Amino acid sequence: MKEIKAYENEINRILKFQYNMVYPTDILCIYQLVDGTFENKEITKFSKFLFIFLLFSRKFRAKENNLIALTVYFYSKILIEKNVNWSKNLQDLTRINKKTVMQNINQLIMEIKDNYETYIYIKDNFYNII
Repeated sequence: MKEIKAYENEINRILKFQYNMVYPTDILCIYQLVDGTFENKEITKFSKFLFIFLLFSRKFRAKENNLIALTVYFYSKILIEKNVNWSKNLQDLTRINKKTVMQNINQLIMEIKDNYETYIYIKDNFYNII
């Protein structure tokens, strides 16, 4: 039994497994519940599309999941609802201020411009991917 546990620990160390992993889509659901947009399926779909697009971004892979999710959520909300209302509840929940999110939205826009062909390809094939 000790040998099996030692082997399991070695595999986990090599692969760097994280058992308490939280995915950006899970965080997105919480943000939408807090902000009152959980029923807006367009925001959800566009946010998921942006998550897939950002899988190819080196700049965004280094960021924390909650910052990525908040950036994607607000960018989607701005495009779909044409609404820039900042949620004080989300700021209290995340401890991320509006300025940081807006800076990340600008980085997201630059990432889209820099990788526009990939963005369009994923957008055209999004429903086939999911």
